[in-house]
Amino acid sequence: MTWVRSWDDSFQPVPISRLREMYAAGYRVWCRYVGPGSSGKHWTKAQIDAWLACGPDTGVGMLAEGVGDEPLYNPGVGDDHGRAARAAIKALGLDPDKVLCSPAVDRNVSKAQTLGAVADYMRGWITGYGSEPVPYIEVENGGRLVDAHLSAGTFVPAAYSWNESGKLVTPGNAPAHVVQTQERNGVKLAGGVLDIGHIRTDAPHVYWNPASRSGSAPTTGEDMQDQDVIDIWNKPLLNAMPWDTAHKGVKVSASYLLSTAGNQAHAAYLAIRLGWRRRWRRC
Repeated sequence: MTWVRSWDDSFQPVPISRLREMYAAGYRVWCRYVGPGSSGKHWTKAQIDAWLACGPDTGVGMLAEGVGDEPLYNPGVGDDHGRAARAAIKALGLDPDKVLCSPAVDRNVSKAQTLGAVADYMRGWITGYGSEPVPYIEVENGGRLVDAHLSAGTFVPAAYSWNESGKLVTPGNAPAHVVQTQERNGVKLAGGVLDIGHIRTDAPHVYWNPASRSGSAPTTGEDMQDQDVIDIWNKPLLNAMPWDTAHKGVKVSASYLLSTAGNQAHAAYLAIRLGWRRRWRRC
């Protein structure tokens, strides 16, 4: 599985004017809130568009939080929260049937509380949203919700006290049900105050840039760049296939490789080969 750098923020987000600093620093997924709770930490369409414009391998993650303790103390609102999140995602121009959401369990919870009140909240969420959530909850109880078929994966908080094991979860030690890790809180970076970590490229609560090769998660966390294409072209195996006799065995530049001349040379080579095949078939 592939992990990429991610961050989430709320009331002090990275300004749109500085998002390219985050991309240059290696971050690929930005997570913010939808649905219930304060509108001050909710996604705007302008933020989403600006981040996706930073590169084809970018994605945006969907989080949800009312006060944060409703799953424990007021689980009956799960249905309302799911409906609110679904409506908010749709209002942003995204399809809630194609991207899930991560509601927060922003409190320490025991096994009994997880399988009781929190499970009831998640059942309500599923009714309201239409699909399983990706809860923000400590690692062991996240696994319990997955086992109960009430969760599509776990977003693990950084706070050690929220994890029964008392251990920070990272891509290197994350159980299979963990799809996102929060590893440091309150980091001041690019003009925002952020919680930073990593996220899997198959995390179901991420909407990936449609400009990526598949229109969904990039398979490596990065799209192929010009230099990657050049490296493939210059491999001995491909140089032994003489579709461009003028440049056989010669290292080429991106400008030539992607140029009209380069494409015409390839087309001419294919035409010759197809002509040979047709003549052979007539014999």
